[in-house]
Amino acid sequence: MQLKYVPLLLIIVAVISFFIGEGGRLDRDVQFVGLITVIGMPIAGMAMHKWLAKCAAATAVLLVATVFSLLGDQSFKSVYSDCLANSERLHWSLAKYHVENGRYPESLDRLDVVLPCGRATRASLLRYKRSGDSYELLLNASVPQRALPDLATAEESGN
Repeated sequence: MQLKYVPLLLIIVAVISFFIGEGGRLDRDVQFVGLITVIGMPIAGMAMHKWLAKCAAATAVLLVATVFSLLGDQSFKSVYSDCLANSERLHWSLAKYHVENGRYPESLDRLDVVLPCGRATRASLLRYKRSGDSYELLLNASVPQRALPDLATAEESGN
């Protein structure tokens, strides 16, 4: 591997680490960030010929993996908080749509509102399902268990 591929490796490590962090399960997924680091460090080291350069490249992989997984985790926490804070507005928008159209929308995209709960690298935290003259608006199954107690509060305030 040549030196010119080290930045590409760092970008790949950054994207994967952010994706892992944005899953909201960083406390459980630390092993995946560690795996990326264990794989990436030797690859980065192969690009260099001098011992100091190998150490610097390996340290860069470790730093990038750590920083971007933490950034992804922060992104999840921000989106989750926004999701809970704006869930009532979404319920109101659904009620308004129902009054205007006599039914609930097939998907949330039909609402004239900026949808909360969108993530950068993953699907929305929300799961919407219209069923007859009612609807279900729940947090996606991929949301970690630590988030579930707050979900009950959000559902109660939305009704």
